[in-house]
Amino acid sequence: MANHAYHILRLGLGVTFVILGFQILSAPLAWAGFMQPWAQGMIPGDLAQFMKTTGIIDIVIGAWLILGFKVWIPALLGSLHIAGVLLTTTGNLDSLIARDIGLLGGTLALLFDRWPHRR
Repeated sequence: MANHAYHILRLGLGVTFVILGFQILSAPLAWAGFMQPWAQGMIPGDLAQFMKTTGIIDIVIGAWLILGFKVWIPALLGSLHIAGVLLTTTGNLDSLIARDIGLLGGTLALLFDRWPHRR
C-alpha cells in the first residue's frame, strides 16, 4: 500500500474507533439496543458493563492504530471485533451496518498489508 494511503487509512480508522468507543461509553444501553436479542442473551453478566468494556476495547484499538506500532495486531483485533458486531446486530441495512462494512474493509486492508511476512 502506498505510504500516504496507509497512514490516512490507519489514522482514519484509529480516530473512528476512538470516537465510537467514547460514544458507547456515554450510552452503553442505547448501543446494546442494536444487538439481536439472541446475542444479548449470550452476554454473561451485566449488558451495560459488557458494552462499556466494548467501548474501552474500541478506544484501545483506535489508539493503537493511531500510534502505528505493529499495526497488524490492532487491525486483526478490529477486524474480528467488527465481524462480531456485524454478526450480532439487527438485520436492517442501515447507516450503522454500512459503516461497519467499511470499517471491516479498512481493518482487513491494514491487516493484509501489514501481516508479518517471513522472508
